[in-house]
Amino acid sequence: MELLEAIHRRRSTRRYESRCVPPELLERILQAAVEAPFGSGLLAYSFVVVTDSKTKRALFHAALEQDWVLKAPLLVVVCADKRKSLWKGKDYSIIDASLACQNLMLAACDLGLATCFVGAFYDQDVRMALAIPGHIDPIGIITVGYPAENPVFYRRSWRGITFAETFGQSWEPSSRDCV
Repeated sequence: MELLEAIHRRRSTRRYESRCVPPELLERILQAAVEAPFGSGLLAYSFVVVTDSKTKRALFHAALEQDWVLKAPLLVVVCADKRKSLWKGKDYSIIDASLACQNLMLAACDLGLATCFVGAFYDQDVRMALAIPGHIDPIGIITVGYPAENPVFYRRSWRGITFAETFGQSWEPSSRDCV
């Protein structure tokens, strides 16, 4: 699959087949995740891979009982280490981890897997379920598996949210523009 096709095809999937994700595919999507750009010269994020049903149940409760968290064969909890990426008072770890998440989800799509980024959860409950230290922030739970549904593919538009030179000044392409 070409990159732009994966970008256009990737959609949040909330229904999965029960079959497990082979370790070699998980390794490939994790490798794609760490290829994302990051600041500070340090990887300020980490992943917790979850397949155990008891741990998944704890994360299901932490994630406001969104049932696809419980039903997905594999969860990847993405964490950000704020100690590694503070620069002039700004924490870049969440940005770095978010870029890794996008790579992970696009690689999964390319390999025929489906994902859903879950950001609604109680941080403390996720910390407790996974024994995450206090300086590490869980930023997302990514459900991963073979899709049991075909989410609707629709095109979004950049029009109306893209501006020229100043915020609010509409930008439209023209044949005389060279960007």
